[in-house]
Amino acid sequence: MKDGRLAFTRLRETEEALSRADNRRDAIGGYDRAAYEFHVSSVLYALGDVPGCIEAMKASNRARLPLEKQGNAHANGLLAQRQLEVGHLEAACATWDAFLDDYATLSSATRERAN
Repeated sequence: MKDGRLAFTRLRETEEALSRADNRRDAIGGYDRAAYEFHVSSVLYALGDVPGCIEAMKASNRARLPLEKQGNAHANGLLAQRQLEVGHLEAACATWDAFLDDYATLSSATRERAN
């Protein structure tokens, strides 16, 4: 449990830093709200909170720019797996469909990095 507390402390510190970042992109360097929520999702998943992980990944997806096809594909691939893990088959299929839409637009070099 100590690792979980430390993880949440670090996430809280990161969120505070993001809130102090300039308002132009709500970002620190290349680290933005979408990246933060993606990492929250990863921490929650590692701690066994799959429903919380799914909600954080959805928040990440809402914050990510639609043009970020590689990031969208990666996030949606993970989200679909986790939705299926908790038995949400229809949601997983819809998310997988979004993954395929983004995947189809990636170049072959980008696809190799996404896999």
